[in-house]
Amino acid sequence: MFTLIVLFRTLIAVSKWLTRGMTGTPAVIFFTRLAIIFGFFPLALSDEIIGAMQHAYWCRSHGVKSADLSRAKGKEVIMHHGLNSSNISVVSFTAIPIQRYNIVLTDAKTKEELARYHTYDAIAGGWFKRYAWLDTRPIFAGSNCGDYRRRFSREQITVVKIEH
Repeated sequence: MFTLIVLFRTLIAVSKWLTRGMTGTPAVIFFTRLAIIFGFFPLALSDEIIGAMQHAYWCRSHGVKSADLSRAKGKEVIMHHGLNSSNISVVSFTAIPIQRYNIVLTDAKTKEELARYHTYDAIAGGWFKRYAWLDTRPIFAGSNCGDYRRRFSREQITVVKIEH
C-alpha cells in the first residue's frame, strides 16, 4: 500500500512538472494533470498486474492444486523441496521474475516417488519496484502457490520431513 501511495505522489509531481509551462484556465490544467496521473498510473503497474496473472496461471496449471496426489493419499511422505540450483529454474518470458521449484513427494518408508509438482515464487516486482523503489517484492503476486497443507489434509497426506 505504501508503494502505491509513493507511486501516486510521484505521478502527481511528474504531472506538475509536465504542465508547468501550460497556459489556460486552472480547470484545464487540473484536468490535464488528472489525465496524466490516471493515464500513467496503470502503465506503471501493468507489468505487476500481468506478472501476477502469469504467476497465478503457472500455479494453477502446474502447482499443487493440479498435482495428481492419488498415489500419496493416506501415506506419510517426505517432501523434497528443490532449493539447490538443479531443481530451480527461472520461468522465461514473464513480466516479473518468477522462479520454479521442483517438489517431489516420496514415501517415508519405501522411498518410492509418489508425486511430483512445482511451486512458483515471484522473486521481484516490476520495473517501477526494481528501478524506482528500493523494495523489490512484487505488489500483487504471491510468494508461492498457496498453502499445500489444506490439500494434503484433504487427501490425508502427512509430511513427516521436509528436505531441501
